[in-house]
Amino acid sequence: MTQAKLAEAIRGLEKANQPPPAKKEAAIQLFYWVPNNGAAGQRGTVKATTTAACNGKSFPVGLFATDKVLVENAGTLSIADGKGSLDVAIPLGLAKGTLLEARIDANGVSAKTKSPFQIVDAGGGPIAVVKGADIYLDPRCAICRSGTRIAWGRRALAARKRGR
Repeated sequence: MTQAKLAEAIRGLEKANQPPPAKKEAAIQLFYWVPNNGAAGQRGTVKATTTAACNGKSFPVGLFATDKVLVENAGTLSIADGKGSLDVAIPLGLAKGTLLEARIDANGVSAKTKSPFQIVDAGGGPIAVVKGADIYLDPRCAICRSGTRIAWGRRALAARKRGR
């Protein structure tokens, strides 16, 4: 009988007496890297979950190392159904151990990645550079399968032809 009386009382409340539902402002709730480490020159993905007020909006993403701007606009993160994802190119030439942060600051919304993207391998340059008849490797020498050290370039190739 008590439950019946409570249900009757709840149905009888006028909507005017109830507070209006809270309107959530546009905000990014979670902003993160997937994966959160890799080599310079590769691609990384930033993902976001947002409030419903962000649906249909797009936000430019910048890349930072501490407070230094590396890439002002690495791409645009578009939000649909409270979610967004953007593949970004990790800049070349970053030292191993560098920590990258992705940031959004536009349309009244600001966010930064929850944890940084860590550069685990400097990499990123060309493996071989051809200059005329010379071929240069980075690193400057390589080890062939037999364990012999091979240096590349006109002199090394000429010595190889002579049997050295």
